[in-house]
Amino acid sequence: MLQYGVNDAALYDSYATGVRGDVEFHVSMARLANGPVIEMGCGTGRILIPIASEGVDITGVDREQAMLDIAERKVADEKPKGKVKLMKGDLRTFRSEVPYSLIIVAYRTFLHLTEPGSMRQALNTMRENLAPDGRLILSFFDPSIEFMVEYIGPIEANPIKTVRRFDHPVSDRPVVMSNRRSVNPESQLVTTESIFEEVGTQITVVPLTLRYVFRYEMEHLLELCGLQPEALYGDFSRGPYRYGGEQIWVARKIAT
Repeated sequence: MLQYGVNDAALYDSYATGVRGDVEFHVSMARLANGPVIEMGCGTGRILIPIASEGVDITGVDREQAMLDIAERKVADEKPKGKVKLMKGDLRTFRSEVPYSLIIVAYRTFLHLTEPGSMRQALNTMRENLAPDGRLILSFFDPSIEFMVEYIGPIEANPIKTVRRFDHPVSDRPVVMSNRRSVNPESQLVTTESIFEEVGTQITVVPLTLRYVFRYEMEHLLELCGLQPEALYGDFSRGPYRYGGEQIWVARKIAT
């Protein structure tokens, strides 16, 4: 799993804007929860703080202290109506004495688990942390054959594409963000090198490896780990699943 330094976390906070509608979707689900809410892999608070701003008390957990430090500063600045508790932890092993009505794992966080055993471990742990009527929300991209074919091969052989321009959060100098990818269909791993060129100064390369998951593979994983799929959406407007788009899973804890 990727580990972020202070500068990497600040860059992440500048460019990670998520998927259209994901903040509003998670806010609406949190407002419907009839008990404690937690976001695993909360990062710098992109989703967590809007939920708290609606008056919902929420816990945020992340394994990277640099991310939590930024989230903590944002909470102090924005002073949301709901209480926010930030904790360092890993979604594979985080155990809570409080059962949660809603667990959120947003924006590809689940795919950072690059071993099938780690995915099962995380799902089993989160199931144990759910209240009897609690829900788990997972969201990530749906892999397509076209995506895999485009990026098959060594990462060095694939083209570098400019994807975004923004101002550096610390120096305020212009930054050009580019990336290149490599897909290994045998291991279901996609590696991305994000290249940040701060104009006139330096280049920062941040590598990231994710393990993509197919629709029925995910359904089987959920059921194997005692979680009953309740809905699968293809977008954050609750549209139907569409191949090559998004997988947005809502699952309930199966009673034992």
